Amino acid sequence: MPTLLLTTTGRRSGQERTIPLVFVRDESRYVVGNARPAGERRNPWVFNLRAAGQGVVRERGRPVLVSARELDGGELEQWWPELVDVWPALADHYGDTGERSVFVLEPSTADPDDAETVGRRFTRPPRLVRRAARRELSAAVGRTTACGIVARADAGYPGIAQHIPTTRAGARDLLKTSAYTIALHRALVEHGLGSEEANGLVSDVVFASIMPARKMLHRIAGLRFRDPIERARWGSKVTRRLYYTAPDWVIDDVPVEVGFGFDVTRCVIAEFYQSLGMGELCQRAICDQDIRSAAFHGVVLDRSETLSAGDPRCDFRYRRGAPLVPRCWSAGLCAGRCVVLQLVTFLQAFRSPGP
Repeated sequence: MPTLLLTTTGRRSGQERTIPLVFVRDESRYVVGNARPAGERRNPWVFNLRAAGQGVVRERGRPVLVSARELDGGELEQWWPELVDVWPALADHYGDTGERSVFVLEPSTADPDDAETVGRRFTRPPRLVRRAARRELSAAVGRTTACGIVARADAGYPGIAQHIPTTRAGARDLLKTSAYTIALHRALVEHGLGSEEANGLVSDVVFASIMPARKMLHRIAGLRFRDPIERARWGSKVTRRLYYTAPDWVIDDVPVEVGFGFDVTRCVIAEFYQSLGMGELCQRAICDQDIRSAAFHGVVLDRSETLSAGDPRCDFRYRRGAPLVPRCWSAGLCAGRCVVLQLVTFLQAFRSPGP
């Protein structure tokens, strides 16, 4: 009995689900099916495959990325008897009032033979940005719709992740997030949103995913520096050492009269987006985060050029601005100062004479 392993992405959980299936071969394609007796619960892999539109087939151990198309009408009637010949129990499950589902799985034309590339392609979506996507999209379009969009993005992520170049670990993590933003953007457009609206939602998702780390960095910087410019400068140095390292990035410090600045003449993230024709998404989802994060630190980022727009550099010029968060000098004092201020205000109101 010919058997394969089909791996799909759970439309709700986002986790990989693998199930053995009998199949009929049609040249390079696989035909698989399922029969559900009347009154019994539907098989989850059918819904996952319908939602994702693709999966991973392993026959004799070799993974192959496949696209899925559900058959109906004449095609269904053509292939159903052949599946029953391979596995007669399908006819018993179907009976007279059951439900049949038959899919054709066609190997992707971009499927590589290199095992390392295959292994890199079938990685799970980055957890933080995926969690932020479910949260932000649920608020925007409703939970049920958001789950479907995220499931489609999960399914499209492996095909995009295969284009991630070989880089250092820090850059690789950022590129995985970038690949997921592209998959999410495509899922939103397929859902019916306009490209500009999808760009805005993806930008909000990315911002929500990076804010916990930004807040922690802001609090640590507040323990050392009182000046917001110095806090932003210190945070920039830390992230450059952890993530934005050569040769994936080329960054040169630039002297400025007020604040601090530097130029970026190579960015592997911008190159990745441009290679997939998504330069505009890069500006909204990635480049705009620099401006929003600067405002969070209480500084202003002035920038007139970006690599994602085709300019020769990204110019970063930071100056002092109005903070969007309380300007505390330490994470520990922030809550204490707020409590003291509230207590003083209460006592003043209590002591003040009535009208």
